[in-house]
Amino acid sequence: MNAPNTVSAQRQARDRRTALLLEAWPMFRPRKPVGEMSDDEVAAYLSGNWRFLGWALLVAGLLIVWSFIKPDSMRAPAPVLAERSAGTVESVEVHHTAFDVSSTVRTTDGTYQVSGAVSAAPGDSAVFREWSNPAGSDYPRLCVASRIKSVCYRLE
Repeated sequence: MNAPNTVSAQRQARDRRTALLLEAWPMFRPRKPVGEMSDDEVAAYLSGNWRFLGWALLVAGLLIVWSFIKPDSMRAPAPVLAERSAGTVESVEVHHTAFDVSSTVRTTDGTYQVSGAVSAAPGDSAVFREWSNPAGSDYPRLCVASRIKSVCYRLE
């Protein structure tokens, strides 16, 4: 003999408040508004969503654990740094436009157009660095080591 399924009024009110909160999320939205549902429909709606949420949390946890234990062959290789001397700085010209600042740096090895205002003096050393990513994108930079500071500037 089954006992009658009795749920307290407090539990029903709490379930209805929870269902109203979940109704705001598009992925949890019920077929009909929570205000028009009976107490049994609200309970069924919540039990289905808690089941979905439990599975979603389990899958997310497994993905996090897998990200820590996956083999090294599946990890992206580190970017490769290529570095060569760009000589010493001979002159620096700063160009201001309405929306941008760029600089022309003349060194003993060539002329470089870089983004930003360069703070360097004649005689400071310059190094050309390029980070190559396995995905095919390169990050070329002109690095100037002055007595004040050493900064890398993006080439334009």
